Amino acid sequence: MKTKILFYSFCFVAMMACDDLHEDQLRSIGKRVVALEQMELDFNNQLVVLRNVVEAIQTHGVITGITEHHDGTYTLQMSTGKSVTLKNGKEGEKGKDGKDGTGENLNVSIREDVDGIWYWTLNGDWLLTPTGERMRVTPYDGKDGVDGKPGKDGVDGKDDINLDLPVPQTRINPGTGNWEISTDGGVSWVDTGVRVNGKDGSNDTFVSFVVSSDGKYVTVTLLDGRVFTFPLMV
Repeated sequence: MKTKILFYSFCFVAMMACDDLHEDQLRSIGKRVVALEQMELDFNNQLVVLRNVVEAIQTHGVITGITEHHDGTYTLQMSTGKSVTLKNGKEGEKGKDGKDGTGENLNVSIREDVDGIWYWTLNGDWLLTPTGERMRVTPYDGKDGVDGKPGKDGVDGKDDINLDLPVPQTRINPGTGNWEISTDGGVSWVDTGVRVNGKDGSNDTFVSFVVSSDGKYVTVTLLDGRVFTFPLMV
């Protein structure tokens, strides 16, 4: 009888331990799902911010205000009416150079071609639409006069910005653990072959922004090493 009691007691304790283990595993999985969802949201928000940076470049925009937040980020108000929220580097320092995509990070960036048009890039290559065309960041080439399309008043003689132009979207495939990207508003998705294993579990497009020592300029540095400088007029 004592043997049976000890056996059943052992089984009961083992079952309780298994229940605790399963609960811990479920909590761990739940936390990871939330973290991945937040990573997707943050990365997609950064792509919208990157589009806003290009708009500021092509309209000769300036920074009209900087707001500091409790989480260590800063919101830059642009003269285009858009805002850009970034992490700040140390004052007076140049942000460290980024690196090309190596499979460690999904590097979605931008590049201006010889035609004066800015296009999206994926790990250093042009990002293509389902029809094989390069995906434009903005619909105009930023050139004045006869070199570009006829401009409209109020935007330095350049075409108006089409806010309906799609921005790349990213998501994480739960089955493969890879980043996927869409260039048609989420209708179709392409596996990038890049696993979600970026540094510290993050996947940033921007390295930093830095205010010059004289307070007259702000330098924004991307992961791929591209550097953009804007006048600061606060």
